Order: sequence, then structure tokens, then C-alpha cells
Amino acid sequence: MSGVGGIDLEPLESRLLLSATLSSKGSLVAQGTSGNDTIVIKRDPQRTSKILVTINGAGTKFDAPSVKRIEMYGLGGATV
Repeated sequence: MSGVGGIDLEPLESRLLLSATLSSKGSLVAQGTSGNDTIVIKRDPQRTSKILVTINGAGTKFDAPSVKRIEMYGLGGATV
């Protein structure tokens, strides 16, 4: 596919944005997609000072003492 100024461009495959973030006030927010997701939030069994958030198999760790609140948004689909 030809782009602006003769630069060749290739389309990207569709992507899903899965996220887990920790705000400066200590809110841990895990957000799935509009599809079927598996979201797991638990203390990391290897390092108990960490909270492990896994969304569809992809994990992110956060310092447990920094987490004051947990919010989880499955959006659509059949999130478990």
C-alpha cells in the first residue's frame, strides 16, 4: 500500500488494549475488553509484597503496600 510521499505502509493486525494501572492515590484499576476476558487479581505467591494482575494470561506486578483500592472493569463479553 502506498502512503503519503511515496512511503510504503503496511496495515497492522487488530490489537486489544488490556490494562492494569496504579494511580498516584493507590487505586489499582484492571480493565478488560469488550470481548471475553479472564482477569485475576491476587497476591503474588513468589513475592508476597507484590499484587499480581493477570489479564488473559498477561501479568503485571504492583507493590502491595501502594495499593489502597482495587477496581475491575470487565466491559462487555463474558469476563470472569
